Amino acid sequence: MILKRDYLKKKMKLIWLCLLLMILFFYFEEAMKSSKWRDTMDSKIKAIEKNETWMLTDLPASATKIGGKWVYETKFNEHGEIDKYKARFVAKGYVQQHGIDYT
Repeated sequence: MILKRDYLKKKMKLIWLCLLLMILFFYFEEAMKSSKWRDTMDSKIKAIEKNETWMLTDLPASATKIGGKWVYETKFNEHGEIDKYKARFVAKGYVQQHGIDYT
């Protein structure tokens, strides 16, 4: 199968556009300026509360707290148009040290 040059150029432009939009809202402060991202984060928090995924509790004195961060992802349809916005809150578990924070 031979691919036409124009077809490949269009596909490359689409790929670059997707990559640009994916990193557009890398920081929380930037995402908070967009109502779409705020709505996405709100719906995610509501789902976490509804499903009782997490439970807030007091941190034991011997435990070390770890932070968390929002991860943003823009999903595109087959035409390269934005399909939906996804956000998830993840723990920064990579800051933990074996033998100190866990065994």
